[in-house]
Amino acid sequence: LVDGDKVLDAKFIAGDPSILRWMSDLQARENTLDRAMKNIVFQRHYLEHYYSNRSTEEVPNVKYQNGGTRDFLAYNWFDNIMSLSRGNNWVHEPRSRRPKIESSLKNMKNNGILSDTEYETTKTAIEFITLLRNEVLHVNQNTEDEGITHLDEITRNRVLESSPSFFRSYSISTPAELRREHEKYRNVIYDTKMHLWQTIIDEEEKRRGSTWREIFDAAEKGKLSTLNEDSLINVATIWGLNY
Repeated sequence: LVDGDKVLDAKFIAGDPSILRWMSDLQARENTLDRAMKNIVFQRHYLEHYYSNRSTEEVPNVKYQNGGTRDFLAYNWFDNIMSLSRGNNWVHEPRSRRPKIESSLKNMKNNGILSDTEYETTKTAIEFITLLRNEVLHVNQNTEDEGITHLDEITRNRVLESSPSFFRSYSISTPAELRREHEKYRNVIYDTKMHLWQTIIDEEEKRRGSTWREIFDAAEKGKLSTLNEDSLINVATIWGLNY
């Protein structure tokens, strides 16, 4: 499922025209609402379980944690689902070289999913978490923590010493203040992601009916023990039975 997204996001740069045609046909065939829903339902559960093994309350992980940079993918998936679901009724930002997360966030505001205040708050949170992750990776270069994005006490001290002016712009001057601000911003990102999740499940309920929603909710809670023809309920059932 994840590799499939890489295919959908791939860009043809140069090569034989037959490869371009093959890629375009594959992307058109795979970029469906059903596939997008299966992906986000699967990732909704899988990622949070994965995060729980990569971070703790004592040592958060700026990338692999609820509200970490890995959650940005969910914003893009949501934008794509709403585009497939609403078609021309989903207002799009023009294509640009800016990060995809930026256009996805603007689409949510322009389509009324986020208020102006929610948009600005989430945008600030995304910028902070992104820059913090980059700084963590930077200060960990050539150390025993290279490539790791844990925000332990040693790392908090390293990043504060590395970019004091940046953190002062957020009124951060101590490791404790950095810990507090990181927690605040990651919760903004996570809460927004959950708002988007509830929105697409509500949209799916409108398409499939309230009975579908009741069965889906029961599956998530591990109350179903058999699979059926509905792939979304099956994903939720397998998750619910295991966890």
